[in-house]
Amino acid sequence: MVLTSAIWSFDTCGCIIEYEWDTEQDENSRVHRARTIIKDCGLHGKTKDKHEHFDVVLEENQRKNISLGIIQEEDPSVTPDQYEWSFDEKRNLHIQLKRELAADKKARVQEKLDAKYGQGKAVID
Repeated sequence: MVLTSAIWSFDTCGCIIEYEWDTEQDENSRVHRARTIIKDCGLHGKTKDKHEHFDVVLEENQRKNISLGIIQEEDPSVTPDQYEWSFDEKRNLHIQLKRELAADKKARVQEKLDAKYGQGKAVID
């Protein structure tokens, strides 16, 4: 086992976490685990341990990124610079596009977001 670590500051909150992984594991199956919570932004409530904290913050970051991919599946012309997002106090993702998305595409995107994350966890405004 060869452990390597990195420090990640998230764009979805102010947390800074050092995480680690075993470089001898295949990249597609390796597991990243929290080593240290360097900075807790205070937005995620009290988590039981550093691994749970990391999982919560990672899920939010992935939800933001995967949601853009879902939008681009419906409309490939949407670019990352047209994608704005924010989290509310309950850590629900709110998506705003800098340009109009056709109503039928917007409805399909919302259906996919609801199916993937549950109703209200990712909302295209």
